[in-house]
Amino acid sequence: MKAPTLRDVARLAGVSTTTASDALGGTGRIAPATRLRIAEIADDLGYTGNVAARRLRRAKTSVIGLYLQTQATELDYFKVLVMSAFHAVNRAGYDLILLGPRDLSSRTLAGRVDGVLISDPFHGGDPDMGRLFGSNIPIVTIEEPDAALPPVAGVVTSDHRAVVREMLDTFREGGARRPAFLMTDSSWSSQWAFDVVSAYEEWCREHDLTPVKAEVALPAEVAEIDSTVNALFESCPEIDALFCARDGLIARVSGLLRERGRRIGRDIALASGDDVPMLPYFYPPIAAIDLDPAGYAEQAVELLVDILEGRERLGARRMHEVYFRDRASAWLGGEPQPRSSSA
Repeated sequence: MKAPTLRDVARLAGVSTTTASDALGGTGRIAPATRLRIAEIADDLGYTGNVAARRLRRAKTSVIGLYLQTQATELDYFKVLVMSAFHAVNRAGYDLILLGPRDLSSRTLAGRVDGVLISDPFHGGDPDMGRLFGSNIPIVTIEEPDAALPPVAGVVTSDHRAVVREMLDTFREGGARRPAFLMTDSSWSSQWAFDVVSAYEEWCREHDLTPVKAEVALPAEVAEIDSTVNALFESCPEIDALFCARDGLIARVSGLLRERGRRIGRDIALASGDDVPMLPYFYPPIAAIDLDPAGYAEQAVELLVDILEGRERLGARRMHEVYFRDRASAWLGGEPQPRSSSA
């Protein structure tokens, strides 16, 4: 059987052989969606000429960029993610550079990096993000990107809805009946934010509850945090469980609860949206959702490198497991109990 040729790829894609060659080699001014379609056709045909059929472009700089939104530098989650990405990139034989908004507007970015990692890309028309997504640089995102932007080379995502529901079910099994929710404000417009908020709201509807929510800006002064938390409990004195989704607040919130005379794990349940090493050492130990930022970074780096080196097709998706760490703070009896089959 005759091996497929570049001409076959071009014919099926409805483009010239020059365009097909540029798309598979990572050169030329080609729309990302067209480049992705040509690569998929080449992969389906088994075309391996030029470079590997599933390769978007050959690595030229051996450098991977990691883009961080300005607000991300405030959160412990991203500090762990950056260091883990550094080690994973180094093990793969690449170097890592950090990118900010100004870097995305540079026309020379394609000459500086072979690919870019983005964690929690914001939704809603970020012009800097739009320029990057519209380039020919392979991008792998941690969490779903804005659907309005051009497609990316790969995505690593998690089932945040399921783990939030597991946490809320644990609250309920532990005796709590009125969970409240403390979240970042609307400036943090990522898929993660949408998923955790909507999961909480859906769970409340299923249990005939009106959602009780408050937002804390990022960053926020201590006085603003205190005011927001106190106002939340004054608006609904019946609150007997609190999901503190906003990273970095759990220590302050636990202190405020004690000041209000609330006993964590006794008359109020408490859980954090991000697990950190200190939480098991609280009294009682604080339950948390373990996002495993190190594992997220390692999966994203592996996926991007596999795409760059032709081992993975464009548009690939991988799932990253997140877990609810059940600890005494989630139970009004003070200790985790065997999970029942009912919510």
